[in-house]
Amino acid sequence: MKKYSLFLKLILLCTLLGNSAQAQISSAMEFLDINQIKAGHMVHGDMWNNPATSQPSMEYPKGSEKHASYAAAIWMSGVDNTGLLHVSAQLYRGVGVDYFPGPLDASGATTSTTITNWGKIWKVNYADIKTFLALTSKTTTTIPKVILEWPAKGNIYAKGNAGVALTISSDMAPFIDTDGDGIYDATKGDYPKMKGDQMLWWVFNDNGTQHTGSKGLPLKVEYHAMAYAYARGTAADRMLFYEFKMFNKSTEKYNGFRYALFSDADLGNSSDDYIAFDSTHRMAIEYNAVIPDGPNGKNSYGSHPPLTGLSFIEMPGDNYPAAMLPAGSFNYFERGFSGPLADPIVDTQFNNVMHTKGSLGNAMPFEGLYAYPITKGAVMCDSSFPYRDQRYVITSNDYAFQPGTTAKIAMAFLVTDTNGNACGAINFKELTDLADTAWKIYYNPLPLKTTELLIAKNKLSLYPNPAQTILYISTGKNTTANESLRVIDALGKIIQVPIVKNADKFEVNINNLAAGVYSVLYYDGEQTSATSFVKN
Repeated sequence: MKKYSLFLKLILLCTLLGNSAQAQISSAMEFLDINQIKAGHMVHGDMWNNPATSQPSMEYPKGSEKHASYAAAIWMSGVDNTGLLHVSAQLYRGVGVDYFPGPLDASGATTSTTITNWGKIWKVNYADIKTFLALTSKTTTTIPKVILEWPAKGNIYAKGNAGVALTISSDMAPFIDTDGDGIYDATKGDYPKMKGDQMLWWVFNDNGTQHTGSKGLPLKVEYHAMAYAYARGTAADRMLFYEFKMFNKSTEKYNGFRYALFSDADLGNSSDDYIAFDSTHRMAIEYNAVIPDGPNGKNSYGSHPPLTGLSFIEMPGDNYPAAMLPAGSFNYFERGFSGPLADPIVDTQFNNVMHTKGSLGNAMPFEGLYAYPITKGAVMCDSSFPYRDQRYVITSNDYAFQPGTTAKIAMAFLVTDTNGNACGAINFKELTDLADTAWKIYYNPLPLKTTELLIAKNKLSLYPNPAQTILYISTGKNTTANESLRVIDALGKIIQVPIVKNADKFEVNINNLAAGVYSVLYYDGEQTSATSFVKN
């Protein structure tokens, strides 16, 4: 049976290679850089590195030329109903890639043209939305470019790589649909649905062409990726949030499906780091074994290294907050080893690492499912474990990924102040407290920086403000054709509330709304006006 499966696998792989889209590796790169962290992101399922220079791009503090991580990439694996293993995983661009820009069609395929045209990351800022909503006339010449060209469903102005026009007939980038027609048109008042104060959005898949990273069979999964950050002068300024929606475009059910994040988490100097695991927050931790951090230099933290964490905030099967699954595993390997801690090279080895084994299938030198849990202390410190260049992999729990369905993973990258934590004086509390805060922010997003974002220059007037039960909104117009009024929360979600129109005035029953800041969008059939109110 094993020989038959291998033979079938080779036939499938050759067929895929024969029919695959041939495309160049995209050099597209964009930064989250609104707060204390400046982090680079690419379109091939990789991030925190600059492939053009092979240098890190996770700078902290921003502008310091010191880096809190070197590279990261998305992995996944699953077994189909015939018993064949499918793996998409990669380490670095120089080794190979398994992911490619752009969406998949209904059959799970793509083309070289699609890959090339979608080789872009879209970046939107709070200031862009603010400028847009303040416009009294929304035309193709006045609307900020990123809003006009946002890659959302039906947008006739959408632009991709090198300004090429995109035709988008399915749901892609999220947006506020002010007139409720399901089609994105910024000239009618629609705009990107943001999280945070700065957001990146892009799409990629694992079925573009040959897997040169894992040498494995693709799963035909399409990813919609979102990365965002806040700038508030608080602990939130040391967090980056990630949300990945995964669409199984294959006809296969993947049993034991696991999503993973690989990170070569060099904390400043790469040769003196340790790792740990916090099961409570499903968090991988990187910290310094010694002080000072490596030789003095621009990428050394010296006597003041921070701690970093990568926390899985949401996984398939979670029911927040009542029932949160444990992480599937936390594992590691090391640069320069040819034995049990060696880098994975082929699909089975990547899958081994995602299942708490060494790449060669060997048992790893730690207890239970997770490497070096902080509940047992800083084990690497306590055992005088040799410190080297360690790379970690943290995974979701096993999941049955059905064909035609969607799953979601969310995570946060966290970094503490540069306070000098290392063996001999290690204290994980600041990082675990930061993780607590990040989870709260993810499930209860911070309100808009100010209500100014949603106050456009318009003729709307509303009272009382703040309000408790009934909010009155005067438009200055009697009922017009195609007019609509919507109440939207801080996440951009349309809230269903009773609304009655009398002459030129709306009466909005907000009695059942939770306290907070809300926006009101009014579309008169030609243009959108916006304002905001506070519910007490």
